[in-house]
Amino acid sequence: LRYTKIGKMVFYVIRLVITSLGTLTTTQDAVIGGMPFTSRNQTNYQQVGVARGSSLSITAGQALNGAVQVNDTIFYLGLWDAAGGSTSILLSEVTAAGNLEVSGHYEV
Repeated sequence: LRYTKIGKMVFYVIRLVITSLGTLTTTQDAVIGGMPFTSRNQTNYQQVGVARGSSLSITAGQALNGAVQVNDTIFYLGLWDAAGGSTSILLSEVTAAGNLEVSGHYEV
């Protein structure tokens, strides 16, 4: 994780190389913890990031997305895989050889 904080904005870049899923359950949502600051606490205000991945177990044409949720330090990974929008990406869709790159910003 690399980040820069300017005023109330945090700009971040995350590169994650997955080598093992360990004892995690494949039905759990995939998240990245440890964002440097707690995001702004405002109802219906979600912080958006952009994600890219490789060696994942997802269908061609699906796109990664994600956000730092309200009043949180966790980046939640999502997948545009439904007509109604995005769902959480599950650990079953992340492989032990997967790579993720995320960049974006959020307000604190």
